[in-house]
Amino acid sequence: MIVVRLLRFAFRLLYHQFAWTYDFVAWIVSAGQWKKWVLSMEPHLDGAERILEIGHGPGNLQERLLRDGRRVVGVDLSPQMGRMAGRRLTRLGLAPRLVRADAQQLPFPGSAFDAVVATFPAEYIAEPAAWGSFYRVLADCGRILVLLGATPLGGGLLRRVSRLLFRITNQQIKEPGDVIRARFTSAMAESGLEIEFRRAEVNRSTVFFILGKKG
Repeated sequence: MIVVRLLRFAFRLLYHQFAWTYDFVAWIVSAGQWKKWVLSMEPHLDGAERILEIGHGPGNLQERLLRDGRRVVGVDLSPQMGRMAGRRLTRLGLAPRLVRADAQQLPFPGSAFDAVVATFPAEYIAEPAAWGSFYRVLADCGRILVLLGATPLGGGLLRRVSRLLFRITNQQIKEPGDVIRARFTSAMAESGLEIEFRRAEVNRSTVFFILGKKG
């Protein structure tokens, strides 16, 4: 479908050449909920001190974790996002550790992190190589947290448009079972991680995420 391809191309531009518009566009398409969805993952990282964030974007979750005193490393393939997040976090008086790298070939030693987190990841998240890479860098009993998508609830034009855009770009997920069947079964089966799918209510929205453990 041409419209779908164009929208996905536009999202890729948003993450690279037009990264400076990311926060504003994300706010629009999520009916103002994007940052709340991302930060809703923080409680599931309780107890993890060494955290790797895949696809750090503008650094919203990085900021929260750094303020909590965690040892955080952010990875992103977009040099534009890396520069933008670095400048923003530095202005806030924080000391970010940001690395440009591929999620399928993480440049870190084995068992280096207590947790790996990714929010609204790109297509790489369905690749077995990515899950194998996550498994390698996780310490024993380490956890992985992946925010897959969200469904804005309620009425209003902005929320209806948000649901349409999320459905078109594969960020809206109706049921965890759909995710298993459509994208993740083989990738996770090969990783060796213990995985469960969860959903939670966040500020008049439903978020869907994976919580995994290196057993």
